[in-house]
Amino acid sequence: MLRSLVGSEMCIRDRSRWLFPCLVAFASAALAAPFTPPRPSTRQLKSYDWLFSAFVHFGPTTFLPHSQDNNCATNSSTNITAPIAPASIFAPNRTDPIDTDQWVQTVQAMGATQLCFTAHHSGGFAMWPSNFKNYTIANSPYGRRFPGADLVRDFVNSCRKFGVSPCIYIAPEVDCDMAMLEQAEYFTRLKGMLGELLQDYGTIDRLWLDTVWTPFNNYPPHGGHGGSFGIAPWRDLFGWIERISPNTVSIPGYDGCEVNSDYGYGRYPYMTAGVLPPISIDARLPDRMMEPLIGENCWSIYGGNGVQNLSQIYSGPDQPTYFKVGEDMATIQRSGEWFLHPGDQPLAWSPQVLAGQYAATVLRGLHWILNIPAGDDGQLPAAYTAAAAALGTAQRGLNGTVLFARGFTDVSCPGQLELRTSELAYNAVFLAEDLASTGQVVANYTIQLDQAPALPPAQIPGPAFGEWNTRAGASIGFGVLDLLSRSSEHMMRSDTLTVHLTGCLGSRARLAIEVRRVELGPLARQ
Repeated sequence: MLRSLVGSEMCIRDRSRWLFPCLVAFASAALAAPFTPPRPSTRQLKSYDWLFSAFVHFGPTTFLPHSQDNNCATNSSTNITAPIAPASIFAPNRTDPIDTDQWVQTVQAMGATQLCFTAHHSGGFAMWPSNFKNYTIANSPYGRRFPGADLVRDFVNSCRKFGVSPCIYIAPEVDCDMAMLEQAEYFTRLKGMLGELLQDYGTIDRLWLDTVWTPFNNYPPHGGHGGSFGIAPWRDLFGWIERISPNTVSIPGYDGCEVNSDYGYGRYPYMTAGVLPPISIDARLPDRMMEPLIGENCWSIYGGNGVQNLSQIYSGPDQPTYFKVGEDMATIQRSGEWFLHPGDQPLAWSPQVLAGQYAATVLRGLHWILNIPAGDDGQLPAAYTAAAAALGTAQRGLNGTVLFARGFTDVSCPGQLELRTSELAYNAVFLAEDLASTGQVVANYTIQLDQAPALPPAQIPGPAFGEWNTRAGASIGFGVLDLLSRSSEHMMRSDTLTVHLTGCLGSRARLAIEVRRVELGPLARQ
């Protein structure tokens, strides 16, 4: 079976060529039993407003060497876990407060609509003056130099000033500063900190709950009580978070999870439905919220084998299913590091690599978050702001100009949707499903152009990379952009454009279609 080049091993080896996949030859398949695709919640649907988001990693780890990247250590003789860096290490070299406006303006220029900030990374240092611990910005040299310092407050204010959605990162399981506390005290303090973050700064659109699966892997740092706390307190915590801040999206967390973590190229196809494993769940908490804690994560539903895989997963009508938002992430640094460490040179990936990652994720309907770390002065380095601006230019070109659009239309699956396109000159087609209405139905499709003009043989760059009058794909979901030309100059013309739905998870889809002219920019064939 041929695989899409997007997200495959071939793609990872040759990322410059990812956008023009070989034709996908997924065979049509029928499910073994009737299946109703799950619909997203209002919160999950809202998350698609932030399909492209950004990260700023900054904190005590910025001042540590690479070998101490997680700011946690366990003493082998005492079995006591604690942060590596004291609060005194957080001493940005500056005479004025950190300019969080610069963070948000950089992200805005890049075209991202949401920014996440590491308010509490591994180690447990709070970038706000929390009342529930001493290991905070208030007790650092920066806090003493600027009384009342609160980088969470400054960050959220900057986001609102420029119209960017604020997202807070917290690693609730990897708080080495509280590792030796007993369970009741640990969760009392953790809830206190989360309450401050979610209630003291206005609405926080998204909560990035890192390491939420670790209670089931006996993960450090809780060496003081022989490993993790088990399922029950985390189940209670997640239900409590939803009650105090019901509109806050949690990805990763109970609304979604990470896919192909750290690669940035995703693993197409992207399916948004999963199955809850058989396990006893507390009746007070919806099943969908416990999924990220029970081992059935996005790896099993994203980057699978299309309908063939799904037909095995959805093996009976009684299988409980849920909708899961997936996201891939990457860092702008060529080093692959999330923090900019002492002595590091800020070297960014090329525009071609970053645009390729954007197109392999966002333009295939998968959330993508790009990290831009701050330096030891608390500001984003000039090399990274320039790379972000170049990506902004590239992504605007890749999204292109809409020449014709048809809104959501009912289509039988299998079935087809046909458009008259004789007056148009275009090089891309965008397809989207109405997730709120029908969920994700389409698992295989083809786009066919009749009477598409052929290029002279000398202009055809190769058997797999040229201009096509037939394209094939797997999932559609929130939306996929299919290119019909490797060149920004060569436009396609046809009397009709037909979308054939050949692999289905349901009998009816609602499909929208746009015919576009896009600029390939750094992804154009040289």
